This record gives sequence, C-alpha cells and structure tokens, in this order.
Amino acid sequence: GQIQDHGCLIVTATFGSPLASEVQLVRNFRDESIVKSYTGSRFMPGFNAWYYSFSPQVSTYINEHPATKPAMQILIMPILQIVLIAQIMYSFLSFNPDLATIAAIIIGSTLFGLIYIFPTAMAGVWIARLRGWDGGNIRRILPAAFLWGALLLLMVTGSIFSLDMLTTVASGLFVVATIILTTGTLLLSLSRFVGRKDSVQV
Repeated sequence: GQIQDHGCLIVTATFGSPLASEVQLVRNFRDESIVKSYTGSRFMPGFNAWYYSFSPQVSTYINEHPATKPAMQILIMPILQIVLIAQIMYSFLSFNPDLATIAAIIIGSTLFGLIYIFPTAMAGVWIARLRGWDGGNIRRILPAAFLWGALLLLMVTGSIFSLDMLTTVASGLFVVATIILTTGTLLLSLSRFVGRKDSVQV
C-alpha cells in the first residue's frame, strides 16, 4: 500500500543504508504493528504529511554533509529507544490492535516530549524564574487535560465508527496534546524549585 512505500528518509540518511538495523526497526514497527490497526492506518497519513514536509530536505543535507552523521546518530538514538519501548507496549496489548496503537502513541508521545521538548522548556522556565516569575500553578494544566481527554474520545469514536478524517485529525492532535500535557505537568510541578531569585542573590 501507499504507507509501506514511504521510506524512513532521515534515519536512512543518518545510518547510511535502508538495510541498516535502525531503519529496519522503525520500518517494522510502522508496517508490522501500527498500520495493522484501523487507528494506526489513519494516524500514519497525518504523520507522513508532517514528516515529509521537512524530511527530504534534512536527509539531503545529511547526505551532502557526512560529517553531520555522528551528531544525528546521537540525536536519533532516543527515538530508536522510544520505538523499542512503544513496540513492547504494543506487543502486550496486541490482542486489540487499536488499543495497542493508542497505548503506543501515548507512550511514544510522552517520551518524545520528555526527552526532546522538556530540557529546552525547563531552561525557559529557569530563566523566567530568574526574571521574577513566581512559578506555575499545576491547575493551569487543566485545560490541556480536558483537551487531551476530548481528543482521546474523538479518536476512539472515529476508530469505532471507521470515520477516516476524524480519526486522522484527532490522532494527530492527540499526539500534540499528549506532549503538551505530560511536559507541561512536569514543568509546572518543578517550576517552583528552579531558578528562584533568593537562591542567586549575593
């Protein structure tokens, strides 16, 4: 099908061959697990639209500048670990492929947010605290929690009734909401403990 024809461009460029074990790991998880469910088969078109909006340019740059490959391998390594963990989660729930796909999406999105988004956002929180911000109230994350729940409900509804567009849109937004909810909750929880003015006064 169309989904299987898509290559993992950035991983292939980074590790030098479509036959590299790292490429096979990502491709197998996509083709042998995720797209086997209805939810996954609708999630992938949305994901591909996002991924292929930038991956050809990135992979071309990597191929033209081989010196970037070691740094890219370090950058991509956590994603490969996330795929492994998501695959384990999927295997546990494989008796219901749609449930397994949703669980894998939650695990993958959460870990992506914590590894790639959280450190930079935490630095921003630290700077904001140094400039006088009093730290966030955990209740500020409630709107994101309600949005997350609503998108989960929409995604499940779309999956049950085979509503292609609803499932594609809801699953894509659900990934974003999961990243915001998990990263934001941790940031607000820790915000009062970093960069306090009284700790840096001389």
